[in-house]
Amino acid sequence: RIGFAWRVLGDNRTVVRGGYGIFYNRIVSANGLSTMYRGLPFRRSEAFTNSRALTVATWEVPFPAGISGGGLAPQGMNGDFPDAYIQQWSFGVQRELTRKLVFEATYLGSKGTRLPISFNINIPEPGPGAIPARRPWRQWGNINYRDAIGTSNLHALYTRIEHRFASGLSFLNSYTWSKSLDIDSPPATGGAGESGIINFRNIRNERGLSEFDIRHRFTSSLVYELPFGTGKRWLSGASPAANHILGGWELTGIVGVQSGRPYTINTTRDMANTGGNNRPILVGDPKLANPTPERWFNTGAFSDRLPAGQFAFGNVGSNTMIGDGVVNFDLGLFKNFAVREGLRVQFRTEFFNAFNHANFGIPVRNVNSGTFGRVQATTTLNRQIQFGLKLIF
Repeated sequence: RIGFAWRVLGDNRTVVRGGYGIFYNRIVSANGLSTMYRGLPFRRSEAFTNSRALTVATWEVPFPAGISGGGLAPQGMNGDFPDAYIQQWSFGVQRELTRKLVFEATYLGSKGTRLPISFNINIPEPGPGAIPARRPWRQWGNINYRDAIGTSNLHALYTRIEHRFASGLSFLNSYTWSKSLDIDSPPATGGAGESGIINFRNIRNERGLSEFDIRHRFTSSLVYELPFGTGKRWLSGASPAANHILGGWELTGIVGVQSGRPYTINTTRDMANTGGNNRPILVGDPKLANPTPERWFNTGAFSDRLPAGQFAFGNVGSNTMIGDGVVNFDLGLFKNFAVREGLRVQFRTEFFNAFNHANFGIPVRNVNSGTFGRVQATTTLNRQIQFGLKLIF
């Protein structure tokens, strides 16, 4: 790693920072190398079911001859598996606008190389006929193979303006623009937007937006002591009774607004007749002028039907659709009561998702589903109100 910080004007108010680092990743045995011992000659799992009418396996003969207890799902990986590595770099400027106000703008970038990905290497070319007879290794079904051929890159602009606490006010506002691309990124939320590698013969075609890509994100946090009561701008000379009512109020808030995450349209119909994952064909514009939870996009823009006798992979790419964004306001109103020196009680009223804004989840992505294009969940909770009492000493 290498980095620098430079006071440009020599007045301690403007600083330029930058850095570069390269980091290597070692594949841990439990997650990365287990494909080496999941098959023959190291392991084969079988299951036998006994019934009252027929006893198949006993403790004396747990693996009876002539009876199959299950098949074998072969695994594989590159025997010369290289270490993955990522390069990261940044360049930014920070400027003190006033004694309490700071602005910062930073460019961030990263590039991942030799990232491990998994895919099925025993799918045939699209075409007619029985799938097993057309596989590269006809004696096996699907073969999950692991190799370090994934790539990724990220470019982002991060800006921040911060007001340090003074005169009862502090706030921090930040905005980030970013774009992340990769091949078969690990899903951030259980794979809600991913569909896996479709064709191992053309893995570069799987490159698309990362499942965790968020193009825009704005956040703001605020703490404001209302200027009423003893020691404040207004009503500073109020009576103790009036100060107990009007003084000691504090307002807080956190705002988060971001664009939606990408997701991939898929289908359970085997259009290519390969026995693997499939995506449909794009036949129109999927965008709607006024999307609703019942129809989040133009479902008629996708088709998983081909003329009789034709077999092909669909042309829909990875993560080409964008889900709903997130708009969330959390607010707090606090009242502080001074008990004695060094001891006070704070009554807290907190509103989470204060405006009860509905943030919709990813719609049903399967063209072959009766609920295709319909949103069935939200990503945030409904409004919640919480009261609390806090002793501060």
